[in-house]
Amino acid sequence: MKKIKGISLFVKKNIQDINQLLRFPLIRISEKNGITVYRFEGINERINLVISEDEAEVWYTFTEENRDWLFDLSLIANINSEGKFFCSECKVPVYQSEADLYYDHFIKQLSSLIRRQFTKELLLVYYSTKNKGCSFTKLVKGSDLSLALNGTNTGKVFQEFRIRKLNGKVMVYKEAGDFEILSIERVVL
Repeated sequence: MKKIKGISLFVKKNIQDINQLLRFPLIRISEKNGITVYRFEGINERINLVISEDEAEVWYTFTEENRDWLFDLSLIANINSEGKFFCSECKVPVYQSEADLYYDHFIKQLSSLIRRQFTKELLLVYYSTKNKGCSFTKLVKGSDLSLALNGTNTGKVFQEFRIRKLNGKVMVYKEAGDFEILSIERVVL
């Protein structure tokens, strides 16, 4: 039986080829305890791709203690009785090699995510509960956010919330409690 090597090793061994396929190439920034963190060239440095053996996730880091998960690109590779590789979630198609599986599943997903979510028109809004107990991240169009902050058309930005200004701060609120916008940043630099 073939040993599964995982996304982490695949990315490390193929980083140059992968970067040729991505609009915003990956830059490795750290590696510790089997977890490698990459940033995207030309993208907000607080947005990172975090990869372990079989997990790949995009995170936003506001501070060392305050992070929010944005996208899950994890993939668990399996081998069938014929020695072919497949995604345990999808089951089909099957691939001749683990690398083929990662190229088709992981790289295509990552490339698609970059095309859809890493655009100049999107802003990253990071907000938390008033007591800072929970925090959230939302990617929104700058024009929609501008309308929401001016008090019109809040539904497009925060469907479940409303926005108001209180003592000069922008507050997002819901019946269960108030939320404060901590940061509004560009996704693409």
